[in-house]
Amino acid sequence: MAPGPDTIAAPATPAALRATAAFALFACGEALALALWRAGFAPAPSLWFGVALLVLALAAMLPRPPAAALGAALLLLAGGRFTGRILQFPERSLALMLPGGDAAAPGSIVTLEGVVLERPRETSPAGALASFIPRPSSAAFTLRADRVVVDDGFVPASGRVRVMVRGGEPPVAPGQRLRLTGVASPIEGPRNPGEADARLWAAQDRIGAELIVAGAELIEPLPARRSLLGALERSWLVSRGWLARRAGAALGDKGESGPGRAMLGALLLGVSDAEARNVRTVFARQGLAHVLAISGFHLAVMAGAALYAVRLTGDRGRLEPLIVAALVLLYVAILPVQAPILRSAAVVLAWLASESLGRRYDRRALLAWVGIGVLVLRPMDLFSLGYQLTFGITAALVWLGEPVHRRMFPPRLEFRREPADAFEPRWWRDGAARLVSASVLCWAVATPLVAASVGVVSPAAVLSTLVVVPAVTVLLWAGYGALLVGMVLPASGAWAFGALEHIAAWTAAVVQLFDGLPGTTLYAPRLSAGLTAALTALIAWWLARGRPRSPGLWSATLLCAGWLAGELYAAGRTPRDVALRIDTLDVGDGTCHLVRRGRESLLWDCGSLSPSIGVRTIPRAVRALGAWRVRDVVITHPNFDHYSGLPDAMDQLGVRRVWVSPEFLARAERDPQGAAAACLDHLRARAVEVRALAAGGAIPLGDAALRVLSPPPGASFAEDNDHSLVARLAVPTEGGERVAMFCGDIQREAMAALMTPDAELRAHVLELPHHGSVHATSLDFVARVDPGLVLQSTGPSRAGDIRWNELRQGRRWWMTAEDGAAWVEIGSDGAITSGSVRR
Repeated sequence: MAPGPDTIAAPATPAALRATAAFALFACGEALALALWRAGFAPAPSLWFGVALLVLALAAMLPRPPAAALGAALLLLAGGRFTGRILQFPERSLALMLPGGDAAAPGSIVTLEGVVLERPRETSPAGALASFIPRPSSAAFTLRADRVVVDDGFVPASGRVRVMVRGGEPPVAPGQRLRLTGVASPIEGPRNPGEADARLWAAQDRIGAELIVAGAELIEPLPARRSLLGALERSWLVSRGWLARRAGAALGDKGESGPGRAMLGALLLGVSDAEARNVRTVFARQGLAHVLAISGFHLAVMAGAALYAVRLTGDRGRLEPLIVAALVLLYVAILPVQAPILRSAAVVLAWLASESLGRRYDRRALLAWVGIGVLVLRPMDLFSLGYQLTFGITAALVWLGEPVHRRMFPPRLEFRREPADAFEPRWWRDGAARLVSASVLCWAVATPLVAASVGVVSPAAVLSTLVVVPAVTVLLWAGYGALLVGMVLPASGAWAFGALEHIAAWTAAVVQLFDGLPGTTLYAPRLSAGLTAALTALIAWWLARGRPRSPGLWSATLLCAGWLAGELYAAGRTPRDVALRIDTLDVGDGTCHLVRRGRESLLWDCGSLSPSIGVRTIPRAVRALGAWRVRDVVITHPNFDHYSGLPDAMDQLGVRRVWVSPEFLARAERDPQGAAAACLDHLRARAVEVRALAAGGAIPLGDAALRVLSPPPGASFAEDNDHSLVARLAVPTEGGERVAMFCGDIQREAMAALMTPDAELRAHVLELPHHGSVHATSLDFVARVDPGLVLQSTGPSRAGDIRWNELRQGRRWWMTAEDGAAWVEIGSDGAITSGSVRR
């Protein structure tokens, strides 16, 4: 596979090198501004811009301004833009009007006026067990607020509001002016490890608050304001809403959604209902998330289809890209306003614009400038995986696509001058070869970044891509045509989509088949940024210019392999000077503790009243903490808020054994249609071992053991909560034995049974029973245990109960509703340290 002279990438032009360097400097400027803000120092935008202008002025005084000065000025301008756009609120922002975010404090009841920006969307909870928590239907939309109603009149306001209306979809439409009354809360920062800072992303979208409206009766339509700008905005929003409704009607978005219809909705219109989320999850595990999420691939296919249709009418010259660009803009107007769609549209439209100008621009330079342009408009996109993959993979195809293809499929010597057309076998052969080479390149370059970001490696992604992408391409070509026809003639569109639904269902079934094969989805620990960059560069080197006899390449490969092995070996291990670590995740009304000693770890409960907690929050938090694999999970009792996240999280965490109380098994047997039985069905379907646990039993944790104190075998407590597992974990340290006690939801009867005169209940760390429920027995129990540190996992309802105040004196007391996720470390010397995400 030695490269010949025609397999080397074309030399980079000065324009490409300049644009690439500019992109790197702009990205560094944004990263520097964010790092300074997180360190507690955020220079004002005026300072950034002032220093940049000073550098430019000094450089202009020299005969030949140095490139370093121009680069430094660009870096400073990027930092100023990021600070002004993301880290500072505009005047009269709603984010400045509301009190500081605190989940333990009630929200503010406010009345807002503004304009509806999008069509309301019905919302449904995610999670395998979501159907067992009946919730009233609700709908969400975005409102551009312009004033807040107060006692003595109105206060001007700016910013957008995420509105959630209980009781179903309200009768509102884009462009309509409304007055709403509800509970408003500011956007909160992260509450668990691994969570993105929602405040930064909300600032990018100009969202200043969230508003929960109890019902449609609290929404009052208002007459539109009479102004030219208001009329133009209203016309645009109404037209866009009409197009979206017509497109949804053509697809049949109100009918029952099976896998085929859900896949078509996700492919063509970005629909995200419950069935579409299930299909997306399977595609994501197989490395095919980009196939369903509307991206540059979809818009490129659409542009190609539109261009082909235009050329059927004859050669239109420079008019061709303009027509295609108009169709792309029309399609984007129909879709939801989402960052991936806007990014992809920017790339496609930039290339179409360059084609329409009739000049041969260096696509490498064009891509870099488009990337900078997107960051100017949306600075936070730099830190999103979608942006990184969009521009990273496109850059790999532009820079390395041709040399990699020629290395994999060396060109044949042919004497025919005219290009092949679709009626010749070599056209199909060449297209298949390019699909293979592009798939291999994209998968290989993206794998380190995806593994580092979300911890998923899909070894079969190349094969599944080769099978799925041709079918998806056919679906897109036919679907765009059916969508266009259906918007004009709905009956014809419904017939066409009915036929396409069978192809989509077959495609989804193929991906499901891949997903069921062993080894097609692997989970990786958190990798360092340096290793991720090194692995990506190494893979690109091997694909584009690697030679088997290259000593430098093999040396780099061995170095990266050793680096990777070192990080894999260290993953999931607590530091040597830590005897025990407990992380109490913030899951709202529920419980989830991660307990680790050395390389061993377990979860004590894994649930919440929010059933989607296991889809992302728990796996991401556990991975961010470095645990990676958690083989054991303890479910204390059959209350939903203690196990609801387990079916969704178990694959990502690699769960092998689940320990349950006898009452859990009894509940599942008594109610085979209930949530506990459904949870057991999910566990057994994934070959997870389920073991019963009662007093006298133990779970090994390294050289220590979690010993169960309650309930005794055959217990007959009156309350279900009293059947919760209670366990004591003692670890030896240089300063003596240190003890942590976990209590589940025990109440009066179980506590009284534990507090016998000769019982040894003293512990250094205590999980507060039943989320902090207060009664005389619980007060006596905590006093008897006499912990130096208390972990209280609770939602707002039990936060800050003053009846605990006396016992809180002299103790460290971490409450997730106020402090976010909390952690405790027992050092090998016996010292106990603790902290939380928010304090």
